[in-house]
Amino acid sequence: MTTLDAQLHDLVRYLQQVRPLDPVELATYVDADAARVRAVLTAHATRWGLIQDAAGRFRPAPTTAVADRDWAPRALPASVVEAGAQLLQDHGGARWAAGDSGDRLRAALDAMKAGYLAGETVTYDRETTLAYLIYHLPRYYATIGYALAPLIETQLLGRPLRIAEVGAGTGGPMLGIEARLGPQTLLEYHAIEPSAAVEVLEAMTAVTGPNLHAHLHRCTVERWVDDPGGPFDLIVCANVLGELADPVAVADGLLGCLREDGALLLVEPGDRDQSVRLRAVERQLTSRAGVFAPEPRLWPGMEPSDPGWGFDVGQPLEPPRWQTQLQAEAPEPTATTYLNPHVQFSYSILRPDGAVRFAPSFDRDRVRPLAETPERITDRINVVGTKLSHDLAAGAAGNPIFRVGDGSQTVDHFVVQTVSGELVDPIAWVPYGSICRFEGVLALWNETEGAVNLVIDHESVVEPLATPGRRANPLGSGPSA
Repeated sequence: MTTLDAQLHDLVRYLQQVRPLDPVELATYVDADAARVRAVLTAHATRWGLIQDAAGRFRPAPTTAVADRDWAPRALPASVVEAGAQLLQDHGGARWAAGDSGDRLRAALDAMKAGYLAGETVTYDRETTLAYLIYHLPRYYATIGYALAPLIETQLLGRPLRIAEVGAGTGGPMLGIEARLGPQTLLEYHAIEPSAAVEVLEAMTAVTGPNLHAHLHRCTVERWVDDPGGPFDLIVCANVLGELADPVAVADGLLGCLREDGALLLVEPGDRDQSVRLRAVERQLTSRAGVFAPEPRLWPGMEPSDPGWGFDVGQPLEPPRWQTQLQAEAPEPTATTYLNPHVQFSYSILRPDGAVRFAPSFDRDRVRPLAETPERITDRINVVGTKLSHDLAAGAAGNPIFRVGDGSQTVDHFVVQTVSGELVDPIAWVPYGSICRFEGVLALWNETEGAVNLVIDHESVVEPLATPGRRANPLGSGPSA
């Protein structure tokens, strides 16, 4: 530290418990002006544990867990929309969505979507990066807040926080994390992004608050893992597994960059291919880390081998004006090709300490693991499982259908609700990730899907054992007897 740094450090230690630290006041004690004092306090904020308030004063950062607040954004914050609009205007002028500029952006977005469907890796030139910003940033902003809910709800994100994000892209997850954790959370945020998207990411850091301290690493994750600079509380891989040559090896390396009580959060879009790939990566890491959520292993020593497609759904987003402007200037302006309001995603949270979100107690003599249900076709059985989808039949004629799993299943399992009533309706209203006991369900083989249908009828009972927001049992480190 310089002499000024040392002087200010001593003042901070002496005064921080007495009153908020005003750079103007501190400047009277040292040989520097207030602007220089502010710069030093900002540079050392994460090391000295300081946050800034709205008046620009510094005070000790909270050390309690992140508060659990509602998260269901309906639109991007205005500051983010304005920052994106400025980037687009800088690129293509005031009418960036029209003419040649708009045509190039639409072509880049079309190519990006086609490549995604074909399983191709995205190459980020300027147009592709801006198209990514327009189409994906809003959804990624919202998604990350939902995916953090299991850790926040169980008070396992203590402040201050040291976070790393692999493949930070244009900044959607970074902005969502800051908004979800709140302005009182001191964040040391390391963003790893080797592509041209880092230029947009850097611009987006300008709209973050003073208590998010961003460090941009313009390198591959494989290189970064070799020297991450110390352990992290949370590492995020959002929508990047398909762009990695060996996602299992990368994720395994990232587990080694966590604190013992840290978490690795994997997030992918909720379509089948991406969701199944995420589960395949998750299942190859369980020798080193426990699955905290959404699907804890309820039967010791057993692992699932079904395809694993399951997804959560968030509140639809109002398209920002980037999307509506690009759509309005399209050859078919009444279509919705360039609007992306839907928030549907898959996630996995892994923890080296083996902690789980829910560890419900249930009578193991009265229920059987889902691994055994293919042998019990046409029988009435009792099982326990996690709700792993919303209603798959929503909007179509027929009975509500929900995917479930207990961490042992060898094929997909679907709960089919054929009747309504107080004893069976919980499967419809409990949130994604809830654990329920299913009594007296009829096991039938679903030939079309190669799966087991667990049919709920008048002889069945559904009992919630643990649900987000009102856990029936304390957090555990594994299945309880």
